[in-house]
Amino acid sequence: ILGSMVSDLPEDEEVPWPGYLGWLGRLLDPMLGNQREAALRVGLLGAYLGRGLMLLLATYVIHNPWLRIIGALYLIHLAISDLGAAPHTRDPMESDMDRQKKKAAFWVTVLNIEMMDLVFSLDNVVAVVALSDEFWIIMLGVAIGIITMRFAASIFSKIMQKEPNLKAAAYLLVLNIGGGLLFTEITHIEIHEGLRFGITIAI
Repeated sequence: ILGSMVSDLPEDEEVPWPGYLGWLGRLLDPMLGNQREAALRVGLLGAYLGRGLMLLLATYVIHNPWLRIIGALYLIHLAISDLGAAPHTRDPMESDMDRQKKKAAFWVTVLNIEMMDLVFSLDNVVAVVALSDEFWIIMLGVAIGIITMRFAASIFSKIMQKEPNLKAAAYLLVLNIGGGLLFTEITHIEIHEGLRFGITIAI
């Protein structure tokens, strides 16, 4: 899913920093790399902060299911808006307005990555707290998971250049996850893991 979110970002352009943050860009660009890699790396930092915050607020999250309903609705919105969008194409004769839109696209992608990480964190918190009450074990598992996810996202974004249909499949998975989360919260019926896995494989 993360691979699909960054797949439209260019691999041959640096991060489009706003004018007043140009000095920060000069410092960070060597570490961040091109826009696609930068989105994943900035997302990595946000994911750690988001997961840490959600774990600290675990009791609040567990006792307020409306948070997960909002998260599920966000995932459904994200999937439908991307599946219904026109295909992305690069125009060699692009105007200044097109260039401004491209600059905004990077930061919108980063924001969407952070939002999606937070939504998945809501669901994960309920699961991980049930698995262990040792905070350091939970944080270590989260840390390993996020690093693995980022490397996988980078690989998948390259695969999607060769197989564009995988992008649609990724957003169908987002729709499936959001729909499943919403169904569980509203009906209080847990979808069996085997069925969820089967649906994922089918998509």
